Amino acid sequence: MFKRLAIGVFCCACTGIALGAASVTKIRAFAAVGDGQQENADGDGMAVVTFNPESGNPGTGDGQGEVTVVVTGMLPDTTYRVLVQSDFSGLDAAFATNPSGNGNFHTVVTGPSADLTQNTCVIIYIDEDNSTTLQAGEERLQGGACQ
Repeated sequence: MFKRLAIGVFCCACTGIALGAASVTKIRAFAAVGDGQQENADGDGMAVVTFNPESGNPGTGDGQGEVTVVVTGMLPDTTYRVLVQSDFSGLDAAFATNPSGNGNFHTVVTGPSADLTQNTCVIIYIDEDNSTTLQAGEERLQGGACQ
C-alpha cells in the first residue's frame, strides 16, 4: 500500500514540476475599439496563450506555444484577423465568424519565437486594405496588455 502511495505522489510531483515550467496568460475580457464601438458594441472575447519551453523541437531548446481566441457579438460571416503581440514575439492570422457573429482561432507555434505569454496584447481587426498588417482604424476588439 505504501509503495503505491509513494509512486502516486512521485508521479504527481513529476507532473507538477513539468507543468510548472509552462507559462499561461488568460485574457478574460475584450473591449470594443475604433469602428468596433459601432459595429459590435456588444463584442467580447477571451484568449488563452500558453508556452512550454520543454516542448517543441527536441534537442533544440525551442519551446511550443498555443494560442486560442474566442469572440462573440461580432459581424456575422466576416473574416477577421487576430494579432497577438508580446514582449518576445508576435502572431497575425485570419479567422472567420459564423452566421451568429461568433468565431474562434487556435494555433500551435513551435520555435524560438513561440513564447507569446509575456505582456500579451490581442487585437481583433478587419483587414480593410488586404495588407495582412494592422493599419490605423482597422481595430474592432482588444484585450490584455494593449497600450
